[in-house]
Amino acid sequence: MNTKKNNAPGEIGPRVVFSWILIATIAYCFLPWTALEYGLTDFTMDELQDAMGWKYNKATLAVPLLLILLVPFAWIKLPGKESGWLFTVVSGAAIGMLLFSFIVSNTSMGLAAGVILMCLAALFAIGISELGFQRGDTFIAGAVIFVIFMVVMFIFFPVWEIFRNVLFNKADEFVPFQFFRIITSFGVGRIIWNTLRLAFTVGAATTVCGLLFALYSVRATTRFRYMIRVFYILPIITPPFVVGMSLILLFGRAGMISDGLMFLFGPSGIFTPEGGQGIFERSGYI
Repeated sequence: MNTKKNNAPGEIGPRVVFSWILIATIAYCFLPWTALEYGLTDFTMDELQDAMGWKYNKATLAVPLLLILLVPFAWIKLPGKESGWLFTVVSGAAIGMLLFSFIVSNTSMGLAAGVILMCLAALFAIGISELGFQRGDTFIAGAVIFVIFMVVMFIFFPVWEIFRNVLFNKADEFVPFQFFRIITSFGVGRIIWNTLRLAFTVGAATTVCGLLFALYSVRATTRFRYMIRVFYILPIITPPFVVGMSLILLFGRAGMISDGLMFLFGPSGIFTPEGGQGIFERSGYI
């Protein structure tokens, strides 16, 4: 007879909660709160010390203290769903305040803040799973939170930064007519037209390819139609923004391949006619 007690759906052991809190606390103590100018590969000790949260702003001490206060509740089981509400509200409020502080101060986020955000998101997933989200499955709840976080960070946040730089000047003054001045400046119209043409071409091509794949998988009788189904899940595994980011990191102005070509052939590129531009010369529009 099996006498082992199974955990209820959504119930997480106290060690898991304590581990996330410990990781966040260690990150706050030893990692920079704000981004270093030249990253972790080239910095001075004075720059690193000034970027630490406890040196940069004393108010950031509220983050680890708030997390430490949650440690006892990892072992104390509150009645009903109060534990779930506690972790959800506290971690959600901490995430909101953390992001709001960086947006208001217009400061780049450092490694410590990034790790703490990840830990807070994990605690938030634990809280909502205890409230019954996704039938109490903490893994699925965490996966949903992770996807939402990635979409916000790599889609909505960059778009917001673009529009903020367009609608606000360097003094953070709202300048609505600056948008029309920028889009009518030299070269921008060509970029907009190329973007629209690319979007239309890709949309039409993918529609045709999708239709052909669908017809083949439904009407074909060969065994290869099962192999075609593997391609159906590729958009789910590799979202478009991941592919776009990869292309930028490889072929952008500071991309690895672009820098390699610049190193091999110089800033003028190869086969450069007199008075012309090289084919590998950096573009100001990319």
